Amino acid sequence: MTGICVRFIMALATLACMPASAIAFEQDGFRSGMSVEEFKAVARRMGPNLRPDPDGDNIYLTDLEMNASFCEGRLFGVSKSVSGGVDAFASTSKDMISQYGPPQVKVSSSYGKGGLFSSVEFVWSVNGEERHASLYSSSGNVSVHVGIVVWSLCK
Repeated sequence: MTGICVRFIMALATLACMPASAIAFEQDGFRSGMSVEEFKAVARRMGPNLRPDPDGDNIYLTDLEMNASFCEGRLFGVSKSVSGGVDAFASTSKDMISQYGPPQVKVSSSYGKGGLFSSVEFVWSVNGEERHASLYSSSGNVSVHVGIVVWSLCK
């Protein structure tokens, strides 16, 4: 019995000493912390077109309407567009609320060159990750995005 207790305590101590980057997400086959090359290899198997950002910190997968963000060559966030406008936002938010509980809500509205820009963003902090469901409206055009970010991977 004491051997089991010792192993349990050792396992807990190991977990407690793990770096924050060990807290990870996996979304559509992409894992936080993977290199740009690993990301591209997974993306090529899926078949989408890749469009790198001129700064080199982001890669957009055009066929999947997904954006990947990198810091120091490691994936720390992904987001993707969801079709369906307000209905998709409501459905996605409902699913995420049932999975993660009540979110933090951020609302903004301002005028710019393109007219009125408004957003509603739900944010959940889950195991060192931030999960987002966002609704954006710019001059009447509505878009919905869902994303995951592990800020601890990008300091």
